[in-house]
Amino acid sequence: MQIVLNIHDTIDMSEFDRKMYIGVSLYEKDLMSSGLAAKTVDLEREEFILNMGKYGKSIFEITEEELKEEMLIAKQFIR
Repeated sequence: MQIVLNIHDTIDMSEFDRKMYIGVSLYEKDLMSSGLAAKTVDLEREEFILNMGKYGKSIFEITEEELKEEMLIAKQFIR
């Protein structure tokens, strides 16, 4: 599928940046895997993941509740 976007001239953004914002957004909403989003941007999956932070998302983000759960699990192995 091809999408045509009309972006106002005052927005100074490269084609790569547009693709990354779209790919990251679709990945974040679970509409695309990281591999498929990477293909959309013409990157390898690893490159896409490494670049995601520049576009407002990281696969390493974790909520406070998730962190607490992980800490409880980890404590079981420390004893």
